[in-house]
Amino acid sequence: MIIAERIRIARKSKGFTQSQLAEKIGVQTAAVSKYEKGLVSPTFEQLQKIAVALDITISVLIGQEMTHALTHMVLIESEYRQKQSEIDEIRANPKATNAELQRCNELIIEVRAYEGLLEKLRKDLSLEDDFFPKKARKRKKA
Repeated sequence: MIIAERIRIARKSKGFTQSQLAEKIGVQTAAVSKYEKGLVSPTFEQLQKIAVALDITISVLIGQEMTHALTHMVLIESEYRQKQSEIDEIRANPKATNAELQRCNELIIEVRAYEGLLEKLRKDLSLEDDFFPKKARKRKKA
């Protein structure tokens, strides 16, 4: 069962109309309709609001298998942000040693690998690019 079906079933089991759910989560009725038809994927933040409004967990909405995959993705994103932060610190230091610059180059290679892995996970999970908040994925350019 896909997220769209789970949202529809959970909404109906609570006796809510699409309009009532839309009001509770702060979107237009058309957005809820698109979520339930699978035309648009709700962001993680929107899924949180839907879960709260329907008094269920996100795991119920996305399914256990996807919950594990998303947990893995969140951990990878955390590592990605940590490594990117370390790169930024080294680049900001005008007195960085050769060893630090070498470490920066190694980190850049790792970050690029993480980017590829995250993109593959997003594709495999059929996630929109904006599923996770932009600030969580933003990185400074060289």
